[in-house]
Amino acid sequence: MKRFILLMLLIPALVSAASLNTVLIDGEEFVAASHCLEPFGLRCFWSHFKQKGVFIFGSRPDTLIVTLGSEFVVFNGETYELKSHAVFYAGDIFLPKEGFFELLASKGYNLSEETEVKPRDTTPVQKKFDFKRVIIDPGHGGKDPGAIGPLGTYEKDITISIARKLKPILEKDGWEVYLTREDDRFLPLSERSEMANRLHGDIFISIHCNGSKRRSSEGFEVFFLSVAKTDEARAAEQLENSVLLLEDNPPTDNLDDLQFIITKMIQNEFLYESNELATCIDEAVGEELPHLRRRGVSQAGFYVLVGAFMPSVLVETAFISNPKEERLLRTSAFQSRIAESIAKGLRIFRERVK
Repeated sequence: MKRFILLMLLIPALVSAASLNTVLIDGEEFVAASHCLEPFGLRCFWSHFKQKGVFIFGSRPDTLIVTLGSEFVVFNGETYELKSHAVFYAGDIFLPKEGFFELLASKGYNLSEETEVKPRDTTPVQKKFDFKRVIIDPGHGGKDPGAIGPLGTYEKDITISIARKLKPILEKDGWEVYLTREDDRFLPLSERSEMANRLHGDIFISIHCNGSKRRSSEGFEVFFLSVAKTDEARAAEQLENSVLLLEDNPPTDNLDDLQFIITKMIQNEFLYESNELATCIDEAVGEELPHLRRRGVSQAGFYVLVGAFMPSVLVETAFISNPKEERLLRTSAFQSRIAESIAKGLRIFRERVK
């Protein structure tokens, strides 16, 4: 954050205006992103967390995500590196002209010096994102049963049941709710986060049941995406990512590499918010289910969260490998309590980030 503030203080001394919509920064020409994109129907939306400097230019079917201070931009889920980082100046987002124009041209946006653009003032015409849409991802499904309990319970059946109970609770709270799967079907992990982006989700929650070789392992745990720091987190990561082996074209990226996570997603801007969301859900479960062991908030490289450009968490509701917790997970009452707890966590989170 200190670096970001310093950057903002230094910009006026480094910038000279070349025209209304271009500036020179240390001799390099930058262009106003919203001005260039308006002719193509791409309008700028502040992220929910404006103070983090994330800006999203969106229209169907294209979305461009820009992060202040970063050379990386994301266009329709793919990451590209420009020659210089984005800056905020005179009420607009400015990007290095050469690299930005090349990127637009590669995507069929043939912007040139002759492109006709209607004049506008320097007041940013931005619309704040509506913070109300949550994407619920019932883990596993179809040919992927997930973890299987001692009694033969399939994780995929528990997750869809909890998701179905959670949806009307969230809708009653005023959320728009979408499920990545409504029935027992297989979805590649990457398609789940892609769906969340396509639906312009504000929150992404993937629901799972934990598993362990030790049947005594127990409790509720919430993860956000980052490099796993403990053996237990790495074990959970390996278990949930094993579904990649069932996919026709599994990714080859190394999730142990933090640099991959940052450059692949530009989601480091949402790490704080994802951590906060996980904390709120963990607190709510502790209040609603005091007899369920709280394992706390952890981090791991779950592939299902990669690419979701929003606060995202993975909820391990309980250990299906533990006979006692498997019996709990099979009951409608426990599933409802878990759903209520997650909903309560979202209420807490929404209040905190207002």
